[in-house]
Amino acid sequence: MAHCQFRLVNGPPQRYIADGVAWVLDPAVGGGGALRNLGIHGVDAALSLATGKLGLKSVSIANRIHPGPVEDHALLVLEDEAGALFIVEAGYTFASMRPGGDFEWRIVSANATLIDHGDHVICATLDDAAIVDLPVELPATRYRLFMRDTLDRLARKAPPPVSIEDYVAAMSLIDAAYQKAGP
Repeated sequence: MAHCQFRLVNGPPQRYIADGVAWVLDPAVGGGGALRNLGIHGVDAALSLATGKLGLKSVSIANRIHPGPVEDHALLVLEDEAGALFIVEAGYTFASMRPGGDFEWRIVSANATLIDHGDHVICATLDDAAIVDLPVELPATRYRLFMRDTLDRLARKAPPPVSIEDYVAAMSLIDAAYQKAGP
């Protein structure tokens, strides 16, 4: 693994108010803004791909477009023990309410680059100079697939793909990022 980027930037935070879940924007209840709500997916992905522990290299948290009690954009740079970099970008700054927002996951190794734009996924490989379109599940469909998998695992009494320990590790990194960013 050389580096990875996980970007999840959705539309304005007012959508949570319109959807009746304004608590997401209350730091006393939700614990944070875009980083905690959306960025946890990228942090979890980084943790699952990292070699050894992840360290927090830098964090930037902004609130320039939609002033409120939580940030509207955050950027983390993480590094694993092997030196691979992981960039997590999360925000409420996409200028559209379109489902999926501005989404890109990029995973890069010495021989392969995987790029997922939500509605289009490619894999480029250096050794054979191939660029292949991969089958895709739209981000909105992915949540339904995760729910189906969760219910299936519960019925089979199988463990979840992400444990409570994995969740705690991701939340701990996010807590550290908020602490490093300061008030």
